[in-house]
Amino acid sequence: MEEKHQVRSGDKNDRPWIERVYDASLSIDSLSFEMGAVFVTADIPVKAPTIILLTTAQTIADSLNVTESGRTLSLTWKVGISRLVGQYYIEIQVPPHSIASITSACSGIIAVYPKVLKQHSGVAIKSQGSARILIEDTDLQAEKLDLSLTGPGVLQVACTTATIAGALDVSSTGSGTLAFFASSLSASHTAVSATGSGKTHVLIKSTANITDSLDVKTTGSGAVVLNADALSTHDCSAAAFGSGVVEIGSESQFFASKLKAKVTGSGQIKCIGNGSSTKQKFEVTGSGSIHSSLDATADCVVKITGSGNVYLPPNQTFAPHTAGSGKVFPFQGVERSAVYTMCLMPVPAPHELDYIPVLGPVQWLPKTLFG
Repeated sequence: MEEKHQVRSGDKNDRPWIERVYDASLSIDSLSFEMGAVFVTADIPVKAPTIILLTTAQTIADSLNVTESGRTLSLTWKVGISRLVGQYYIEIQVPPHSIASITSACSGIIAVYPKVLKQHSGVAIKSQGSARILIEDTDLQAEKLDLSLTGPGVLQVACTTATIAGALDVSSTGSGTLAFFASSLSASHTAVSATGSGKTHVLIKSTANITDSLDVKTTGSGAVVLNADALSTHDCSAAAFGSGVVEIGSESQFFASKLKAKVTGSGQIKCIGNGSSTKQKFEVTGSGSIHSSLDATADCVVKITGSGNVYLPPNQTFAPHTAGSGKVFPFQGVERSAVYTMCLMPVPAPHELDYIPVLGPVQWLPKTLFG
């Protein structure tokens, strides 16, 4: 790891900027962070990652620890963050489409700009802590995409098109918010889940084509929402364990060859859209409810144990299996979940940014994915 030192002058408060530059090796394809105020870009032609620290405090400049282990580049502090006073900003310039893994265990902002993520490879983004991680891309192509959030933070990935050869796995654990946006989605398998009180959103502007299976699940009091203009899959499975909410919806067309929904507890499942499925099976154990607007063209089985209810399209025939006070009612609409509002991407250029105090705020640049 090569380190370079430089002092600049002339910020708006006439304080000098201390600059440290680190050049990593050619083999890096994974990034690991233990601090925020990190911006990862791929718009400058570099052959290997370059790490640039700009700070107003010598203690911060001396405390940044940049290490390599295998193919992973790690950024940590040499001392506890509570001892650092000052402002700083870290920019990482990487070769286009070179990063397959990003992990964080921190607070603050981490922004990843277009063309950073690897293509035609497995890609994993994992966050632990309260960080706000915002990732933007154009044409996202991956063998597998794994998005994982643990804790109270925010993980947001936005792209124009997403083409996943294998599985898309979007999961949150804790009280945080995980959101995946795309104009269109193509994947073989998709699993979306929330454990705890958090929220997981997958929002597709046009078509979501999931060729094999779609599995949407919540455990606890959280919420999981998957919404597309047109949604098609072979096997669609929804499950709510606890008091949480699962919503699978489409604005124009919804088709699933097989649809299965199960509520255990007081939770709620909503399968909303204009469409049908060949076979359906709905099961409620407890006081929860299932709402489906999809017609079953062949078999429809309903099993209720307890006081919960199932709502089906009017005139839908079904085979009932009930034990308790629960009933089957005609579907007459249900309140949809609140629309997730995209977080704004931070301003990436140093001269446009009010330098970020440690544990302090950051400016925002309005960003619209589908404008």
